[in-house]
Amino acid sequence: MHFLSIWHGLVEQCLVANRQFREGIALGTPKLNAYITESLAVHLVNAGHLAAALPGVVRAELARGAGSEPDVLLTMASGAQARLEVKATGPTTWQRASAKDASADFFIWINLGPYCANTGAVHVWVVADPGRFLRAGLDWRSEREFGRLTAEGAVCVKVPLGAILPGS
Repeated sequence: MHFLSIWHGLVEQCLVANRQFREGIALGTPKLNAYITESLAVHLVNAGHLAAALPGVVRAELARGAGSEPDVLLTMASGAQARLEVKATGPTTWQRASAKDASADFFIWINLGPYCANTGAVHVWVVADPGRFLRAGLDWRSEREFGRLTAEGAVCVKVPLGAILPGS
């Protein structure tokens, strides 16, 4: 079973339990490890799913984001390298930008919320030169709000679940 399927099952169990609580006590949904979401971003770039949103990118590799290192290094057709920062959310889409996100060459927000709602797609938002729109501490709670914050400078790519999960 694929890690994302296991995570999705855990999210569903938490959401069901939350609906059953009577006193307003709610379970948080499980978070995805940064390594997993960064690896997912690398897969989506290298498999060509984000080619239209990342023109000129020929390859992605994990950089592991330690200190000033980016989450992912992109290799451009020119041979130059670009820095990519990655964020991901599940059923709750709240997210906060960091200074590192704003200073990257590219920023990707992987919204797994539609997948959690069983719509069969993952929404991947791509922003070139995110410093034009994002700053440290900037929050968003929905795709509509993110689109407004990025002044329509973000591209949303709806990636079919079959591109991520084997056998979907």
